[in-house]
Amino acid sequence: MTSSTTNEVRTMLTTVLRDRYVVERELGRGGASFVYAAHDLKHDRQVAIKVLRPELSAAMGSHRFVREVSIAARLQNPHILPLYDSGEADGLLYYVMPLVEGESLRVQLARGPMALEDALRTLKDVLEAMAYAHRLGVVHRDIKPDNVLLTGRNAMVMDFGVAKALDEASEAGEITTAGMAVGTPTYMAPEQAEGDPDIDHRVDIYSFGVLAYEALTGRTPHTGDSPQAVLRAQIFDTPESLGTLRPDLDPALVDLVMRCLAKRPEERWSSTDQLLASLEGIEHSVNATVSTPSPIGAIRRRRWALPGVAAVLIAASLLMPLGEEPVHSHDPNLLVVAPFDVLYPDHAVWSEGVVDLLSAGLDGIGPLRTVPPTVAVRRWTGRADIPSAERLADDLGAGLAVFGRVLSSGPDSLRISASLYDAAERRLVGTVDVEGPLARASAVSDSLAIRLLRELGRTRPVGAVRSVALGSASLPALRAYLSGEQAFRSASWDSAIGFYERAVELDSGFTLAMSRLSRALAWRPETRLDSRVAEYAIAAGSRNRGLAPRESLLVAADSLRAALAFSSGPSYLELQRREFATLRDGLRRYPNDPEMWHRFGDALFHEGMETGASWDEVLNAFDRAIALDSAFTPSYEHALQVSLWEHGPDRWRPYQRTFLELSDGPDAVPFRIVGDLIDRGSDDPAIQAVFDTLDLEQLGTVFQTLSRWPDRDESAIAVARVGAARTAVDHADAPVWHWRMSGSLAYRGRMADALALGPPLPWDLVAEAALLGIPLPEATAQAFESNVLTYRRADLLAPWLSMRGDTVALRSLIDRVEPKSGSDRMGDFQRAVASAYLNLARGDSASALQQLLTLPDGVCRVCYLPRLTRVHLLVQAGRYRDADYELRNELPTPPALGRPADVLWGLERARVAEALGRREDALREYTVVADTWVGADAELQGYREEALVAIQRLGSAGESATSAR
Repeated sequence: MTSSTTNEVRTMLTTVLRDRYVVERELGRGGASFVYAAHDLKHDRQVAIKVLRPELSAAMGSHRFVREVSIAARLQNPHILPLYDSGEADGLLYYVMPLVEGESLRVQLARGPMALEDALRTLKDVLEAMAYAHRLGVVHRDIKPDNVLLTGRNAMVMDFGVAKALDEASEAGEITTAGMAVGTPTYMAPEQAEGDPDIDHRVDIYSFGVLAYEALTGRTPHTGDSPQAVLRAQIFDTPESLGTLRPDLDPALVDLVMRCLAKRPEERWSSTDQLLASLEGIEHSVNATVSTPSPIGAIRRRRWALPGVAAVLIAASLLMPLGEEPVHSHDPNLLVVAPFDVLYPDHAVWSEGVVDLLSAGLDGIGPLRTVPPTVAVRRWTGRADIPSAERLADDLGAGLAVFGRVLSSGPDSLRISASLYDAAERRLVGTVDVEGPLARASAVSDSLAIRLLRELGRTRPVGAVRSVALGSASLPALRAYLSGEQAFRSASWDSAIGFYERAVELDSGFTLAMSRLSRALAWRPETRLDSRVAEYAIAAGSRNRGLAPRESLLVAADSLRAALAFSSGPSYLELQRREFATLRDGLRRYPNDPEMWHRFGDALFHEGMETGASWDEVLNAFDRAIALDSAFTPSYEHALQVSLWEHGPDRWRPYQRTFLELSDGPDAVPFRIVGDLIDRGSDDPAIQAVFDTLDLEQLGTVFQTLSRWPDRDESAIAVARVGAARTAVDHADAPVWHWRMSGSLAYRGRMADALALGPPLPWDLVAEAALLGIPLPEATAQAFESNVLTYRRADLLAPWLSMRGDTVALRSLIDRVEPKSGSDRMGDFQRAVASAYLNLARGDSASALQQLLTLPDGVCRVCYLPRLTRVHLLVQAGRYRDADYELRNELPTPPALGRPADVLWGLERARVAEALGRREDALREYTVVADTWVGADAELQGYREEALVAIQRLGSAGESATSAR
């Protein structure tokens, strides 16, 4: 395809999708497709859009393409790259994926065979993806290194569905007519090469065998001078034994791979699950006999384990002809500072310290942006030389790299030699040397930055460097701060706190030290509730002047977050709006900054209820942070919770496995216990004995992680009982555990037990009990009605009154929430809610629905019962697509506990999915309802019975459909 045609495709795509996506740049191209980075306007996120070549689009046809891609889009597995959207636009077939930073297995293998440990982990992830898809009847048909994404310490398989659409078009003669080649001969099973129309999942097992062979040896089993020669070899030639090429391998592993490569399908592994189980056994045996280095040290040595932070999507290599390299791009205005070589141990702090100083000093100068220091430090391997700097710049997509050495020019002097390298043009721009007293290290750094800018200024215009970019002129304070940064990067909280405190003692106006001290205190379990967390963050915010742009944004976001704790009403909403605007601005400027993504995910997790974020959006933010810096353990903690709540143990396991590899401190204990509870249940005596060894902070983490997971063992209730028993007598945390106990019982549908615990009870929980027809104790009913009227919360009281048919009380409620003034939006909202429920009590559901549909957005984001009623009425009216839209834009309930309403939301999602023909989605949601309310009150068993009947109905339909095929 010519360059002009490439430009035409991009222009066409930009035009036809302009209302939905902003196409930003090309990420890569292959023999059959183009990939573009884009901004999703509706969801405010970065995505990648893959567009098939026009000839291929015309040959395949939109119906076949959309059908197969829609099937693939339903695959939800941590090792499968999800699909967000797909369609046909003015003759172009496209689909949309997350913009995931990383590199393909193809790029990794270009460096040579993988280390055994890395290879086994990657192969297992690929098999987990295959096994999941095969269980659902989906065959990939094009497993190869180009379609495997390495992100963090995990692998993801992409492109399910497209290969089948291509095969079908080829079988129909359409692809051949268009002159297009289909498939990848090097990884094609013999029956696939022969054009057998009855291929099954065993073609993927063969392709996996080729991939495994290549990962372990650096070469493929069959080669040839042409694609036809390779195909003939696949059909007729026996490959050289893997054991001959790698005699050091476990014979069981050799047999496993060679069995995958059997010519006859019946001689291969019969199922992917069986193959996966065998590989896991081999991996366990290898790990038990091979000593491994410390996790963080291992991560620094394994370059693939820390993905590139340039926007290089693995999809760029999709369907590329064999041997074609992905397009490399360097941002000419992105600069990375590599850790400097230090010749004397006394100056060790300056190896990373120069990275912090220069990155802050050069960031925001004219068009320049610098790679975050943490990313540069984590990705760096080698020494201060051009090859190492070139690799780092290539990995990060940086057009410029700085590297050098720190020398001593006397007992109290420092000399720094730095080189500036243009990675895009592959040339050394220049080398500069600066020298000065240690007592003026910041000035030495500023001088170095100025000299480097002068070198750069020979080829382009640049601005002036700022002075003292980290905000302190005190060398001892600066040294303490830089030592704190090293400790912070490795999550050594006690050390980080000590260094930051020392920096603040030495320089009471050191803004960054105060801000980082607040963050470190917040992450240490013993101090995360300390008042100093907010005090230092707010103090830093008040001194937020003269810093580098990135640091200034982070300080501002932290200070706004801290101020939320002291605000309410309109001021709270304004502060929250400013916090998210600041973080989004940070992500726009620094899209590959793991700390920025972590802060954004953390804010979404704690405040998502008010912002409208879904749990998958929260998880996506933490996934981005982990992909960019997989060794920073705090990013895993909330990801571990959300992944279990939303996707269950299969999605949760990879997070836990990596987190436990990285962390062996107190923070890791709760997630190890959660894994034991998932495996063995809460009745296991050994687990009950472990509970006694946990402090209340750890026990609380276990509880919160389990709180919204619908396991049949009701583990969260068991943990809540332990906490409630330990705090029963005059303990400061007694109300917290009382609240957790009532909430966990209510979520499981055991409302009567929850109400019997007595106050304090959350009023939304009482409202849900009343709405569900659970009798309220008289004292609870009176206190409930009094409190919700005091706070004018008609959204809590009106559903109960409507269910009872109490129109008199509802009319009175409308008067009670009369707006206080002409601008009382909340009063208007609550009055409209009460009026809608009054119509519902009168039997006029059509008017009630119309009123609920016209409620203004954003006035009361915590008012979820009217939204639930709105969806329920849409379903009753048969308006399933409208209900589906409402459900897709549903706001989550608070993160600390599940609620019965969460189960009712799930039931509505199941009803809608079934009505719209999304069988798998419906089955999943009905199963959650049945599992969560297995021991629910009698008043709720009708809901569970509906779910069980639906599961049987849909399961039978699925079996019938399978038989028919």
